[in-house]
Formats: sequence, structure tokens, C-alpha cells
Amino acid sequence: MTFSAFKHSIISHIALSIIMIPLLFLCACSPTSSPQNKATNNIFRHAQNIYSAPGSNRVTVYFNWGTQSDSITYILSDTVVSHLQADERYIPIPLSRVVALSTTHIAMLQEINEIESVVGVCDYYRISNKRIWQKHRADSLADLGISMHVNHEALIQTQADAIFKSAFSAHDFKNDKVLHTLNIPLIYTYSWHEQTPLARAEWILFFGMLYNKFELADSIFSAIELEYTRIQERVCAQHTKPLVLSGDMVQDVWYMPGGKSYMASFIEDAGGNYVFSENTETGSVPLNFEYVLQNSRNATYWIGAQAESIKELQEKNPLYATLPVFSSGNCYSYYAQTNEHGGNNYWEQGYVRPDIVLADIVRILHPEILPQHSLVFYKNLE
Repeated sequence: MTFSAFKHSIISHIALSIIMIPLLFLCACSPTSSPQNKATNNIFRHAQNIYSAPGSNRVTVYFNWGTQSDSITYILSDTVVSHLQADERYIPIPLSRVVALSTTHIAMLQEINEIESVVGVCDYYRISNKRIWQKHRADSLADLGISMHVNHEALIQTQADAIFKSAFSAHDFKNDKVLHTLNIPLIYTYSWHEQTPLARAEWILFFGMLYNKFELADSIFSAIELEYTRIQERVCAQHTKPLVLSGDMVQDVWYMPGGKSYMASFIEDAGGNYVFSENTETGSVPLNFEYVLQNSRNATYWIGAQAESIKELQEKNPLYATLPVFSSGNCYSYYAQTNEHGGNNYWEQGYVRPDIVLADIVRILHPEILPQHSLVFYKNLE
């Protein structure tokens, strides 16, 4: 769906949303609230790891490595900024040629109509975006190898204005010293560390600022936020919450999304009762299968199974068949939009369009709420 069509559909729901907002206070559940951020005048209402004051050209990204914290302030300007502090980086804007080292960056750029600015990528097998593949086949896009070992020579030849890279640990800053010597601004993103779907999607505002498209990015996110909230409001009237299992096994370990994780937020917002809801972790928690079996005996849905079919799921691990939910017909994977290379649009468009992901999960758990919605990113394993 194009943004213009999407926004048009949103307008028709505004009156309904205005009427339903007061009902939130009467519901047992409540939509995800906008958390307090680093300051009250932050343009980012949901995201916790990024700050910018209204009208400012300074954007600060906060990194939390457990026992260590860091921050970088990016100064966005069309004129050269000198005399920078140790934690400041000058970014010449608007950007026109960029290297995107994560599929989430590609998704953000697609939404603000700047996919043509991408001149280099890593890990082609992870990419779903059709335009990126077209550029690749036309030899108009640099193949930089894998994200853990970027081809520096090929990177230099891109003549990029900036490099987008997700930061996962403090070691990234040390390991990227070579990249810093290339005289190409390195822009670290930390959206993956946000705990709610809207918080992750809100990073599109940062991308908008980098292209002098803040108003467009803000209107896109506002429409997504409105639709997400509208769906939550409809879910709020439901009194039944089916028990939901999530995660999957890698070898002998089941990686369960923590009770305060991104996935747990989706399940709660969709009107589900997550089997691991009392957990306080924000990331995945490694568990043995016996624990999962014991605590999911009453689960009626499994959302997030990693397979294309129920047969493939059983072949991956015969233990799955001992889960009561396995034979219920209610096992769903997020593999509905994968390509022949292994790219999965769930990790691209799904990242920046949490309203569609939420609609999918609501359609699964409470089909009566969104009877006209067809699954986009999820599919039933048959």
C-alpha cells in the first residue's frame, strides 16, 4: 500500500478514533503509552534512545551496553561545522548517496522515497526490497560483502555521503576505527534496542531529518501511530485473551522473547496473554524445551514459529510435535513475504510498519475485530 492510499484510509477513521479515545479509560487494557524520554521537549515521543529538540539540527543517540553507556550527537547542517566536541559528529545534509548496512535502514529509506540514494549494501541474501535487487542486477549498487567484514575498498569507491550502521555493542566503536578513517560520516542507529513497536518505527524521523524531509517523515509516522492506536482501541473492548506462545528453538535452546520485549508488546497490544509476560527481560531468553513445554500446555496460539510449513517445522525438531499448540492448527510464522534469496520483508517493511504487523496478530487472535484484514507478514502453517 502506498503512503498516500494509506493516509487516505486513515482519514476515514479519525472521527471514530476521536469518539473511542475516551473509552480507553474504561478498558481493562490500555494502549502503549508514550514513555518519558531524556527530556520533555523531545520530538521523539516513543523512542527512548534518541533525542532532538523541536526545530534543532542536533540529534543525540544514546547507547546502553549494560554496565557502560555512550552517546553521540549528530549535527546536521548544509554548511561545514568545525570545532566539534569529542562526542559530536558533523553530518552534511541533505544526504544523496548512502551505504545501508542493515535491512532496517533500507526500510526507512523506502518509506521516505529515498531508496535511490542507496549506493551500497551488505548481506544481499537478507534483503527483500525489490528496487535494491533491480539496482544490484543492473550493477548500479556496490556489493560490500557481509556486514561483519565490510569491503573497505569497495566502500570508498561508492563515494557515499554517509554510512548507516546499527550499533550492537561497545566493541563496534572500536572495530570501526578503519571506517572512521575513510572520511565518510558513520551514522550509528540504535532503534533495535527500543522496546515497543512504535518506538522502533519512530526512528524514521531521524532519517527524515537527514534528507531535509522531516515533515514527510513526521506525517508518515503520525499516520502509522494513529492506525496502531485505532487498532488497540478496538482490541481494548475484548475481555478474552488467548494464551500465546512465541519464539523458536536453535539447536537445543528455545529463545523466548522477554516479557518486556518488542514481541511481547505486540502480543499484549493485540489482546493476547503472553506465556512469558511476567518476565522482565527486554531481549530473548534462552530456555530448555522442558520449561517451555510445561508453561505452554494451555497455549492456543504459537506466533513466531520459524518455518514455511508445519511439516518443515516438525522436521526441524521432532520435539515441536509434543507441544499441544502444534496440532491445534494455530501455528503462525512471519514468513509470508520471503524471496528466493532468503530475504524477509517482515524485517524490512514490517519494522517500520508496526500497524500492519499488529493488524496481522489481531486478525490471528481476534479475527472478529478485523474481519476484512488479510494477513500480510504472518501466515498459518499448514
